[in-house]
Formats: sequence, C-alpha cells, structure tokens
Amino acid sequence: MECIGRCQVYKLKNELRKLAQTMDKPDYIKDLCNALKNATRLYILKAMVNGRYSVSQLQQELKKKGYSHSQDTITEEYLQPLITVGLATESQDEYYATNFGERLTELLGVFPEFATVLPAH
Repeated sequence: MECIGRCQVYKLKNELRKLAQTMDKPDYIKDLCNALKNATRLYILKAMVNGRYSVSQLQQELKKKGYSHSQDTITEEYLQPLITVGLATESQDEYYATNFGERLTELLGVFPEFATVLPAH
C-alpha cells in the first residue's frame, strides 16, 4: 500500500478517472469558466501549484495579497468550485492543484487577463 500511495502513475490514473467523470456533466464547461473567472480563485490555484496548503495557510497567503476572508469563505467560495471542476483536490486537510489544474494554470500564465475577459454572469 505504501508503494501505491507514492506511485505517480497510480495517482495520475485515479485523477484522470475522476476528471473524466466530472467532464461528462453537461454544464462542465460553464462551471469551469465560472471557476476560472474569479481572480482570487486563480491566485489560490497558482499558490497550490507550488505546494499543499491548509485553509489557514491559504488565508495567510490571501492576507499577503490584501484579502481578508474567513476560513469558511475560502473553503466554500474559492476552494469548493476549484475542486468541483477538477482543478484542485484535498487530502488530509491540505489542498493542492491536480495535474489538470497545474497544466491549466501554466496555460493561463500566458494569458493573465483571462479572468477579466469573461463576463460577470
């Protein structure tokens, strides 16, 4: 079990299986765009690409950027939409970007004004 827990191929296979199920939902593209059009969510996703964060650590990261949010708000308004569309995941009370989230963040780095281009509603 320890070998499986550290195996990147096994983790990627499971992530892709979950992502395929998530992408099969009819409103997936709409949900993905809604998750990505929020600048705070993108900031959190970029932070999570670099490592695992607890909610309190993410709260501190947001404070550095000038945001003041409760841990409940961070979880419900920012992390949950990222998890729902498969960009982030949680393990042992720590949140991190999935491989899909990492790759999409890399692609969005070329287009930093992405969040502002999408309509508000």
